[in-house]
Amino acid sequence: MHNGVAHTRLFLASLSRLTYPEFRLTVVDDGSTDGTDELLAQAYPFPVKVIKGDGSLWWTRSVNLGVKDALKDGADYILTLNNDIEVEPDFLDRLMACSLEEGGAIVAPKILYSDDHGRVWSAAGVIRWYSGKLFYTVDDRGDDEKLYVERRPAEFIHAMGALVPAGVYEKAGYYDERYPQYNSDVLFSLLAKRKGFRLLVEPAGVIYNDAAHSRAMDIRKRLDLLSPLFDPYSPYDLRSNWRLYSDFAPNPAARVVGFVIKYLRFFLGTLRHL
Repeated sequence: MHNGVAHTRLFLASLSRLTYPEFRLTVVDDGSTDGTDELLAQAYPFPVKVIKGDGSLWWTRSVNLGVKDALKDGADYILTLNNDIEVEPDFLDRLMACSLEEGGAIVAPKILYSDDHGRVWSAAGVIRWYSGKLFYTVDDRGDDEKLYVERRPAEFIHAMGALVPAGVYEKAGYYDERYPQYNSDVLFSLLAKRKGFRLLVEPAGVIYNDAAHSRAMDIRKRLDLLSPLFDPYSPYDLRSNWRLYSDFAPNPAARVVGFVIKYLRFFLGTLRHL
């Protein structure tokens, strides 16, 4: 995390209500200057360990530091979380039960919008290589959470709430630091699937995401057509997206067509705001 103390306060309060009997929280604080230190120093009903960064880690390096620290301490499961979410009290119980019942699967919760609990932000994501949008967080209409009530396989999952058995990192590696802010969790999903691990969404486990204040949304609101194309911390960075399509697209046509349509969507979507 980097700043965002208001989000972090809500996040920690929701973790304090978890019914899962025992867990430890490792926070990677990447140079926050907004009072996060004081917040993390307070007493919580679970152990809190803080790893400090200097503001240069961004998402992927931060998560890798946290994962490696947990593995060093002998964790059997690792739950990766963003600080701009809130969780239901039983969500970790639900995810753990699902993974154990499904032979050590990687499990994600159903993610709802924090400002609209009737809309699904992510549940059983699908990948459409030719569409340009590529990573669809829902595979049906997302305006009614009742459509997502059954445990289901996913083509990718977001790491803002992913429960990962420790052994997955040994076989699939860590999050790819060539993607410092976006897509490394999706790529980790794809690599884990290649190694034979199942990806599941357990809709009985629920978290809430403040999607309206994401960096991706801020970039679109700036109405800037050029700088996001050359910013490695942007979801629209040309080099990292071409690498993604080159490494994972199922065929050359999907690689080229999907890549071109992705940027047509970006330009047209930004122009609509002008």
